[in-house]
Amino acid sequence: MGEQTELGSPFYGKKTIAEIQEWFLEIINHIIDYIQLYRDSSPSAIDQIFCYINDNFNRDISIEMVAEHVGLSYSHVRKLFKDKTGKNILDYINSLRIEKAKELLVTTSLTISEIAEAVGYSGTQGFLRNFRKKAESLPRNTAI
Repeated sequence: MGEQTELGSPFYGKKTIAEIQEWFLEIINHIIDYIQLYRDSSPSAIDQIFCYINDNFNRDISIEMVAEHVGLSYSHVRKLFKDKTGKNILDYINSLRIEKAKELLVTTSLTISEIAEAVGYSGTQGFLRNFRKKAESLPRNTAI
């Protein structure tokens, strides 16, 4: 019987439906405040996408893997990324890989094949193709 009293204790002193309704609305407002606090403190989907890509660019990742990680559909991730950045997500991943490769070329004695693998390419062909594409998109006299 004590348990019933404890469960009923929030109603203790509430004499009218209006008082119970007011108490109930207070609880709902507390829940809404908690949910809002949680939303504000958790990273946005685009932040989660960037974190995942930056943490995994050197692996064989796909948009499907990014989408699964953030709990969104493939098409939603592509659209969200394009809307927020103006860039294609795969172009961003490749640019990130090439930037890291440039750093490794300058700071290490790794071979091209080792660098390609270190930045997430399964072979040198894809790496060299993207590296050349990046170089061709730069204005002349710009160092890679």
